[in-house]
Amino acid sequence: MEVIYTSDEGTKRALQKEWALAQDLSARVRLVFVYAVPYALPLGRPAVSLPFLQGKLLKLASGFPGEASVHIILCREFLRAVQDTLPPDSLVVLGGRKRW
Repeated sequence: MEVIYTSDEGTKRALQKEWALAQDLSARVRLVFVYAVPYALPLGRPAVSLPFLQGKLLKLASGFPGEASVHIILCREFLRAVQDTLPPDSLVVLGGRKRW
């Protein structure tokens, strides 16, 4: 089961919902942060440091009542990276107020 990071608050809510689903399905939860690095920067050197992002995501995941793995995907195109990252037939939860 996948939780795609949208915002801190939205992701917290998504992780809470995911926990209920994961328990019923005996599934593993994966928190995925897809970061689109601007073309002006090298792909391996995003504008926000990786240790900062890792700390932020680990803090979010630590508030999750179950076990969740954290993955940071650096890319150039957000939607393509999401499509390439998610396994076929993934169950995905997004938190937020805006439509995706």
